[in-house]
Amino acid sequence: MTGQEFKEKLLAFWDQAKESAAAIWEEIVDRALDLWDSFKRLNKNIQIAIAGGAGFIILILLVIPLVYTPSLPVIAVQNTSGVTGEGNFITVKNTSSQTLDNLNLIMDDKYIYYIEKIGPGGQVKVLNKDFYYRLEKNNFGDQLGQDIVGRKLLVISKKGRTEIILVEKKKGLFGG
Repeated sequence: MTGQEFKEKLLAFWDQAKESAAAIWEEIVDRALDLWDSFKRLNKNIQIAIAGGAGFIILILLVIPLVYTPSLPVIAVQNTSGVTGEGNFITVKNTSSQTLDNLNLIMDDKYIYYIEKIGPGGQVKVLNKDFYYRLEKNNFGDQLGQDIVGRKLLVISKKGRTEIILVEKKKGLFGG
């Protein structure tokens, strides 16, 4: 097939696609106008009921995502024993059978840390000094660089969010 023949076939295909799209669009418009005419012929009370019902459904569809945010299947424990010399750390564990990804950890509404992914049943250990100062819109500032003890941890991802109260887990040298 030469370039000219290919060009002609392509133009013929394009013309056919435009005709099909125009026919489909015309059918959609005709059906919408028929439905509108049928709606206008209904009793006023029925029109109000239909419009109110449609408005209510749209309102519910808009409000549900704002009100309901699913909880993430994670738990977290903070260790402040300092026995190994590495400092305080938080261990975040995925308790589900699915991989969780793109997690932001926000400690005490002041500090933030990013975890790319935690596999099913997996856990990630984060040193408290590795957190960053949290800026507006969950942007990252300078690294904290000092050992702190957190009070609460907010874990956020596209799949949901969970707030966890951090308790200090202090173990002695012999597990006491």
